Amino acid sequence: MLLKAGCWHKAQGSVTVARNPVEQAVLDEFQALRGDSYGTRLISPAEVGAFGVPFDNVTGALYSGDEIAFESRVALPRLVAWLAEVHGVEFVFGTQVNAIELPNVTTSRGIWQAEQAIICAGHDFQTLFPDAYAEPPLQRCALQMLRVANPGITLGPALMTGMSTLRYGSFAGLESLAALRRQLDATDPVWLAEGIHLIVQQVGESGELLIGDSHRYGESVGPFNAEAIDQRLLELAESLLGRRLTVLERWQGVYASGPGGYLVRQAAPGVTAVAITCGIGMSVSFGLAERVLGATLA
Repeated sequence: MLLKAGCWHKAQGSVTVARNPVEQAVLDEFQALRGDSYGTRLISPAEVGAFGVPFDNVTGALYSGDEIAFESRVALPRLVAWLAEVHGVEFVFGTQVNAIELPNVTTSRGIWQAEQAIICAGHDFQTLFPDAYAEPPLQRCALQMLRVANPGITLGPALMTGMSTLRYGSFAGLESLAALRRQLDATDPVWLAEGIHLIVQQVGESGELLIGDSHRYGESVGPFNAEAIDQRLLELAESLLGRRLTVLERWQGVYASGPGGYLVRQAAPGVTAVAITCGIGMSVSFGLAERVLGATLA
């Protein structure tokens, strides 16, 4: 779909780097127990360096070839244009849906008629059919991210560190994670308290880097970024890349958070409520959309 829509993207996978023996133990355990299922492999520091970045203090890494990178603020407008031009999809922007009682969909621009409706409201799970999202209860998660100038490197895969293994469900249940938590808590408890880990992805023709992220949870989240968190993310990236970085943009993302990866509920006759309830919306949204649409139109 991204190729057909003319969107920039790259399919070069990801590398999760171990910076010490404790992180390496997590990657070793994952590969031994789950590597075949996920199609991953362990690589040496020299192989990590071949991706274009000096990793003098790396003990090893876990490589996955499945990840595809794209830049959402560039890709989404292109996808909208492609769906409209090629497939005749009609998009109506700047319109608030206030109520759905099929066949009526009441909006800020009048009443529309529909046989079925699918609600994909992101982290707004209180405006339309809040009861559909009530169990299990959902929260909002706010994260901080940075965009930095290209420091003169060419990255292939996305880069993460062993800290990322504490954030992703594919690593859940590994015995070695307990030692990693103890190490981070002893080094600086802010890492765990703020849900900080490191992702570095190079995007577009400019080669700018996207750096994230932190995680703060609550029923509501404030609009204010903490400079201390941005500085920690920047220091982590500079340490990993061995380069000084210049920040171009800072921003906050917000998503719905709850148990499991996603929620699909029948909110009312003909109305389906959908929410991705963890930070993998861009990773699974297309597959989830295909599944929900297939079930709805069957």
